[in-house]
Amino acid sequence: MGKSDESFLGVGDTVVAELQELAGLQPEDDVLDIGCGYGRVAHALLRHGHRGDYIGMDILPRHIAWCSEQLTPATGGRYVFHHLDVENARYNPAGSLSPNDVSLDFGLQPTLVIATSVFTHMYADTIEHYLRELRRIIAPNGRVFATFFLMNSSQSEMEQAGRSAYPLTHRKDAWTCYFNDEDPLHMIAYDQDWVEALVESSGFHVTALELGTWCGRPGQRVYQDSMVLRP
Repeated sequence: MGKSDESFLGVGDTVVAELQELAGLQPEDDVLDIGCGYGRVAHALLRHGHRGDYIGMDILPRHIAWCSEQLTPATGGRYVFHHLDVENARYNPAGSLSPNDVSLDFGLQPTLVIATSVFTHMYADTIEHYLRELRRIIAPNGRVFATFFLMNSSQSEMEQAGRSAYPLTHRKDAWTCYFNDEDPLHMIAYDQDWVEALVESSGFHVTALELGTWCGRPGQRVYQDSMVLRP
């Protein structure tokens, strides 16, 4: 097994462990995985005995092609993958679909939505659209597991101490900062209070939060900041 294989398996297992601990992942959960990539989480779910339905979507067709060829047959068609040609200035600048016109209705009422490394590369108005879409389609007992780069007091302390690998030296507005002036969506961070207010206005509330190491914060097991949202 090569280094990339180890990373593929390790990242997937880490996400599933978080899903179990923070979001109460159950084997029967019907899962919508936004930004599923090459199927790291899908593969890990299978290895951990997931028995529910699963829909993965991504804006990059090569990712979806691989997952459809490798993972869909392995589940007898229970895992389905969709390509959405959504415009993203960093990852898919020529996309034909405006991100604020995306529908997340794939005929599944998910009990668990996964959005890892999605809102970390997305502007605020699109995050708002996605949250409202998720509130529209999610099951009444559903959960959203989403990761962010959150600006808060501990992040500010780390940055002032020079510990952050991604100093947020560029400000877009009162609640948005980013690291790379030439490529804002490389990593984009939002004020935690603003995110929590947006979550509430979208019909969710935050039920769990785990802060990560991305800003130099010590003693954490995960890289990005993880939130669990419930209707």
